[in-house]
Amino acid sequence: MASLLFKKVTPPSDYPVYHRVPLLLPACAALAASNVVWPTGSGASAVRLPPWAGVTLSGWIRVAAAVCVAAAILVLARCRGKHRALLLAVAFGVLLGTWRLALWRDYLKAAEQLAGMGTCETLLIIRGDPEKTSGGKVSFTARIIDFRLGAGETAPLSPGPYVLVRVDPSVRVGPSPSSSLESGQPTTGQAQSEQLRAGDVVRVRGRFLVPMGAMNPGEFDYRKYLASKRVFVLLEGTLVPFAEGTLEGQGEQSDRGQREGEPREGEGQRGRVGAVQKCRIDWQRAVFGAAGRLRERVRTAIGKALPTEEAALMQAVLLGDDSLLAPEDEVNLDRAGIGRFLNVTGFHVTLASWATQSALQRLTRRYRLPRIGAALAAVAVAAGAGWSAGAIRACVTSVMRTLAPLARRKYNPVAGLSAAALACVWATPFPLSDVGFRLSFAASAGAFAGSRYRAYWARAGGRGAESDDAQEAFPVAKWGSGALVLISVALFALPLMALDFREVSLVGFALGGLWAAVISVLLLLAAIVAAVPSLMTYLGWFPYWIARGLRVISARLAALPWASLPLPAPSGAMLVCWYAVLALLVWFLEDLARSRAGLPRTPGALRAARRLMLPLVSAALMYASLVRVFVPWPCAVFLSVGQGDCAVLRYGDSVVMVDTGTGEALERTVLAYLRWAGIREVDLCVLSHLHDDHAGGIETLCDRVRVNRILTAPGTGAELAGLGVPVIEAVPGGVYKVGKWNVRVEPRDPGLVLSSLDANENCMIVSVWADAGRTDTSASDPVVFEFWGDAPSALVSSTLNNMDRSGLRIVKAPHHGSVHSLVFELYEGLRGGAVLVSVGKNPYGHPSPEVLDCAKSQGLPVWRTDKSGAVRLTVKSGKVYVDPYIVPR
Repeated sequence: MASLLFKKVTPPSDYPVYHRVPLLLPACAALAASNVVWPTGSGASAVRLPPWAGVTLSGWIRVAAAVCVAAAILVLARCRGKHRALLLAVAFGVLLGTWRLALWRDYLKAAEQLAGMGTCETLLIIRGDPEKTSGGKVSFTARIIDFRLGAGETAPLSPGPYVLVRVDPSVRVGPSPSSSLESGQPTTGQAQSEQLRAGDVVRVRGRFLVPMGAMNPGEFDYRKYLASKRVFVLLEGTLVPFAEGTLEGQGEQSDRGQREGEPREGEGQRGRVGAVQKCRIDWQRAVFGAAGRLRERVRTAIGKALPTEEAALMQAVLLGDDSLLAPEDEVNLDRAGIGRFLNVTGFHVTLASWATQSALQRLTRRYRLPRIGAALAAVAVAAGAGWSAGAIRACVTSVMRTLAPLARRKYNPVAGLSAAALACVWATPFPLSDVGFRLSFAASAGAFAGSRYRAYWARAGGRGAESDDAQEAFPVAKWGSGALVLISVALFALPLMALDFREVSLVGFALGGLWAAVISVLLLLAAIVAAVPSLMTYLGWFPYWIARGLRVISARLAALPWASLPLPAPSGAMLVCWYAVLALLVWFLEDLARSRAGLPRTPGALRAARRLMLPLVSAALMYASLVRVFVPWPCAVFLSVGQGDCAVLRYGDSVVMVDTGTGEALERTVLAYLRWAGIREVDLCVLSHLHDDHAGGIETLCDRVRVNRILTAPGTGAELAGLGVPVIEAVPGGVYKVGKWNVRVEPRDPGLVLSSLDANENCMIVSVWADAGRTDTSASDPVVFEFWGDAPSALVSSTLNNMDRSGLRIVKAPHHGSVHSLVFELYEGLRGGAVLVSVGKNPYGHPSPEVLDCAKSQGLPVWRTDKSGAVRLTVKSGKVYVDPYIVPR
């Protein structure tokens, strides 16, 4: 195995330029297999999995994969030695990734099944430190030991290794769980739930819930965030006391009853704790408890030595936990680029390993002790950080780097990243969708690419990198080797940062070396203060001033207008083209460096292919970027904003928004989508009426995005006068031109009398169509999007009497699908149209079954934003293509 991980040490004169790394191909195969789902038949489960839970491949890709497998078998039959071992290693990687993918998806399905069941009683071991939530509850991660379901219910598969528990702190805990484990007897005494510690065994009665996932592009995905921590289900309830013989005595009786073929005591009970499981529980309690006590000791020692804000910063650096940071410090650190080092990339693990090795090398002359200590430090810090993807990458590479000389091997960065990728495939659910994995590995790959070109400086003429010959041979050397690596890291990581974060810190790239040095010093001081608090007497105010200085500098840098910029999220085509261009450029620069260093160049045929591919891929990147900003086809995106309405229509560079949803939904969803789509200006915002679920976010929208005009219902313009945006009160029957979009305010019958006190009855109904959105090039009937707001049935009927509904119609169902707005004529005679229902969780029964049945009886597809998330409809050549954000699989 060591021969796969490292390369033998070679003399400097024979230093190999290229390394054949057998782990690279198995790692790539495992990553692909852990994120690719093969299509299943019609009898597959109908559980709706999130979009990041594996990418489904269809027919022709299966054929291509079968051809590749057949070719591999033929090659395997003829090849010998290490080639055969390499193919076997690739097959092992595929099997590993496929197995882990199936496991994670089973956990997601089990979580969905548990969420559909009633109240249950669950026995848990607390893993993480309990914390107070904003709602006043106590939250902690735990491992499930056992749970009881209701009578007659069947236990599903395990919902995953961990569960996030939220309990009410006002409920008292019963007898001590540790005594129950040892003797099976309850003890006296009570403890408040805030006194819970890692390693305690608790019993919770409550309901399982599926975490809320993202429903729109660009929205923060809480379910995906928890899944990266191997948490797939929530449990909300209350703590309950332990009964006599809860764990040990009942376990023996349950096991005996099962052996004799008798039913378990208690209907619907999944199982109880026997002797073997009790040993495993004791071991887990010991591990979780020791880790919790260590974290608590670190926090206590640092908290006593420093003020609150500086202590929170040191704890974040040492433990990789930014939950204790003040909100303003968290924002400032992110804008200054330091926060990415703490909670995503795992950089603190590398710093801990390096600092430990440096300190031990100054304390002892032994060669092995500093390296072993550095490896143990990396493992300890990664374990304290919860084994996130970034921490795993940093831990594996640090351990391999420090231990390679002890095995008389030379560390290979590609082999280190490959081994780390295999470890992430094992421990991280869906690694290619994990933010920490993508960013950490992209930055590491960029650093490796920059360092490879830098290595040729020393190769040139056999002289040092700063020699005159090297400077003349490589003009880029005058920039400095550090700047070259920094630029390479920025080029590799920038697109992924724009994809995963709302803002990209330019200061973080520019001052990356400075932040590394400061955090290294801060990490060393935090470790000293935590391990030996008495040394604070000798250190004096030095740790405080370092932490205080970092807080002040980050605040000053965060205040700069260019410190952090919101960049639009790149599309998949843009990412592929971007990294293809980078690969070709790196290949070209390395080939140039090899020729100047007197090494063999790439064969001429491959160089010619590279010259052809580079302009083609660059042109594809420019086209994908242009399409991202300048939309070539009319499209409408109905966002999922809960119980509210919001739609964004784009064509060319024109943007029309219809309603904004509530203020909270606009902050959480709409602004995130606008940033993701690269929209910084809204040409026209149409407000059907001024109820909070339709116009509650208009003030925030005008503050955060440039809004050119607002179109509102007649008589409501005065209420919007203070926004600082031109407000137009609509004229019934009027058509408003916005770029290539046309917005028509539909008139009602003049004799219709409705209540002036109900904004729903004075709702403005609009039809929107694009000049080029036609069924064919010669037709005159456009594809029309109808927005009915919260119009009641009387207003709907009155408006239909004055509408020309020729052509293809896309109907946004009035009033979230309420039965009080149902008019059968609204859904009759729609040729090739569709119905959109913008709805969320509500107590009103929206959408009503009558509305859904009426639309389906006319053969119209119905899309609900509470089920499918954001729904994108694109008009191409007179046809409407529907792309929901969440697809049932």
